[in-house]
Amino acid sequence: YNFANHLHEITPRMAASPAAGKLYLETESNSAEIRYTVDKSSPKPNSEVYTKPIQVDKTMTIKAAVFDEMEHLKSSFEEEVLFHKGFGHKAMLNVNPHQSYDAGGVQALTNGISGSEKRYGDSEWLGFWGDDLNITIDLGELTMVNSISTRFFNANGQWIYAPETLKLKTDREEIPLTIRKTKERLVKITIPVSYETRYIEIKIPSYGIIPQGRQGEGNPAWTFIDEIIVN
Repeated sequence: YNFANHLHEITPRMAASPAAGKLYLETESNSAEIRYTVDKSSPKPNSEVYTKPIQVDKTMTIKAAVFDEMEHLKSSFEEEVLFHKGFGHKAMLNVNPHQSYDAGGVQALTNGISGSEKRYGDSEWLGFWGDDLNITIDLGELTMVNSISTRFFNANGQWIYAPETLKLKTDREEIPLTIRKTKERLVKITIPVSYETRYIEIKIPSYGIIPQGRQGEGNPAWTFIDEIIVN
C-alpha cells in the first residue's frame, strides 16, 4: 500500500446528458497534475494537462496519468466511454439500489461507462438484494433502435445470481427472454429490435431465494446490473 500513489489515484466522475457528457477526473492530492489523451495513446509528461472536464460527444477512450517532478508515473487510468443512443437519458427505477452498491446512482445505467469485469463494488454496477426490477429509459423522442444490451454480474459464491428471465417492453412490443444458466462471471444479453421507440422498459425478476446446498442458502439472491446500452 503506497500512500503517495493512493493520493494520486485518478477517480472519474461522469455527468452525462443526451447531447454530451462531461468526464471529471479527480485525485485526492490537490497538487497532482493530470495529463490525458483521447486518441488511445498513452499519456506522456508533455500530454495535455487536465484543467476542465473532458467533453464526451462521441465514443472515446480517455487515458490519463499523474507524473512526479522527475516524470515518473505515479498512477494511470483508462476509460472507454460509449456514446450510445441512451447516453445521458433519464433512467427510472421502481426500487432504489442497495445503499452499499449505489455509488453511481441510477444515472450509472446510462452514463456510457461499463462496470469492472472483475469486481462488482465499483460505482458502475448497481446492486439489488432480492428486488424485482423495473427500469424505464425515456429517449425523449421516437428514436431508431437496433438493439438493447446489458450485463449482469454472476458470482454465486458471493450470493450474486444473474436473472433467469427478463422482459423488454418498447412502444411497440413486449419481448420475453430466457437467460441461459452459466458459471461465467459476466452474463451479457443483447436483444435485437429494429424500429423507432421512445420508451424502453426492462422488467427483471429477482433470481429469488438461494437454493439449499449453495453459499447463502435460504437468503435472497443479489442482482447486479451494468450499463444499459441502446444502439
